[in-house]
Amino acid sequence: MEFTLPDVERGAAVTNLTEMEFAAHTAGVYRVARVDVTYDDAVSGRTETLGADVALEFVTDGAAVEASKNPVVQRELEVHLASRNLEKTMMGMRTQQLTAMGAIGELQKTRMTLMQAGRVDQANEVTMAIGAIQQGGEAEKTLIGAIHSLDQGKSKA
Repeated sequence: MEFTLPDVERGAAVTNLTEMEFAAHTAGVYRVARVDVTYDDAVSGRTETLGADVALEFVTDGAAVEASKNPVVQRELEVHLASRNLEKTMMGMRTQQLTAMGAIGELQKTRMTLMQAGRVDQANEVTMAIGAIQQGGEAEKTLIGAIHSLDQGKSKA
């Protein structure tokens, strides 16, 4: 797989969440991927590459999995799920399968998830969409903007 990421401004971060599915393995540590990051060094003007192996430990104890969850990865997964929830909410409003009150409830849950993940800009966009719905206005463009910025993975570091 290859991912082209956008330029990153100073003080910003880009996150790329990739899901991989593996067949059941016997317990042990396995190398599952190699990550190479190629970037342009603004100071030297050269193209640099950093690489590392990705190793996963497969265990048979479910409690060990829960205990070793990485909070940063968990937070990014929650942001990804929040983006998908925004899409579902928007589609529910479009197809009128979701009432205004139902949409507001879903958006409030999503806003809380975004706030907890430090995605304040996107949470503010969701707040604006909630306000628009409460006033009987249109929230779709605001939600599309929030979804787009979440999908881009950009955040202030």
